Amino acid sequence: MKHKTAISALALLPALLLTCPSGAEAAPRTKKRAPAKKPTAKPLSKAAITNMPLVKVTDPKENSFSISMPKGWRNQAFLARTYELYRPVSTSLSPDGSTVMFVGDPRLPSFTLPDPQFDELRAMVPMNPLSEVSERIPAREYFDGYVREKFGQLPGFRITGITPDPAQERRITADGRKVGREYDPEAVRVAFTYRDNNKPMRAIVNGNTAQFQNIWIVGVSGVTTTGDPLLYNDLLLRVVNSHRTNQQWMQQQQQLHEQRMAILRQDYANQMASFNASNQAHQVRMNAIQDAGNANMKSWYEKQAAGDVAHRNFLNYITDEKTVVSGGKAFQVDNSHQKYFINKQNNTYIGTDRNTSLDDLRAMGIDPSNYQVAQIKR
Repeated sequence: MKHKTAISALALLPALLLTCPSGAEAAPRTKKRAPAKKPTAKPLSKAAITNMPLVKVTDPKENSFSISMPKGWRNQAFLARTYELYRPVSTSLSPDGSTVMFVGDPRLPSFTLPDPQFDELRAMVPMNPLSEVSERIPAREYFDGYVREKFGQLPGFRITGITPDPAQERRITADGRKVGREYDPEAVRVAFTYRDNNKPMRAIVNGNTAQFQNIWIVGVSGVTTTGDPLLYNDLLLRVVNSHRTNQQWMQQQQQLHEQRMAILRQDYANQMASFNASNQAHQVRMNAIQDAGNANMKSWYEKQAAGDVAHRNFLNYITDEKTVVSGGKAFQVDNSHQKYFINKQNNTYIGTDRNTSLDDLRAMGIDPSNYQVAQIKR
């Protein structure tokens, strides 16, 4: 939050009468008082940050989960779907724009250990791009690669350390035992630096892997700030621990999963039809991200000065999105395309390569008069 300091009127000093040879009075002199410096906000203590009040935020589209996030911050929470798989994601931006926290990643994969029968199934049926087959990778190795791939294009990016995180491991172990499972977790903290408009930034990413039977999964959260990110880590963990899945929604997902498995067992053709239907649902998922982002972030985007652009860019790194502008409005879109056309009637979009034109849309059977090219914010 920018502090506005009123500049006081010039103060007149008492006039000094100078004796002149002519005996005339000298004109009174004025002296300008030095402009007051803008007050600098006092940094919060670690205790004040850790005990910051939280507010409950709910996934606005499916009501799939809730999470408690810092009060007064710019918060968003949404469910990112890639076909039948989903990832809860939340981001939080401090009021002064100096700190960003995030929990989750919309494109974080889950892994199945190699199995000959499963390999045969994968050869027959297209699998979800977020479902991969791999031996378990040590957490240190996995998150070293993850952070480099996710954030390595930030200006001045440099990893400054990777350390074990036994506190994360204890939390995951305790959570698993509550439901009768042993997860065998591994956790690390990756620290890195980068530059935001030539301003040094510091960040940490908390990463963990956990295995149950033949499946292993990864979890991630993090914070970036102009100050010391470790001061925010306990607050971040409070946010992570507050995540609650809507059990009614979970039961619905389980029913859908069982239906998909029945189709898969029935025959290959039916499974393919189901997958294609899910592909259409993917576009709804993207629109859900857009709607959630607009509701929470749009007005802030429109008011930001150029110096705050990189904070928006960092959020886009987390959510795998781009910010585009069309008709004076800002929209969040999936970052896997080079050019975007916004529907002027319902604010949905089409993503294409950079060479696609409005005439090309007509060739696809789309009325180009309903669309306009969006400008990507850099």
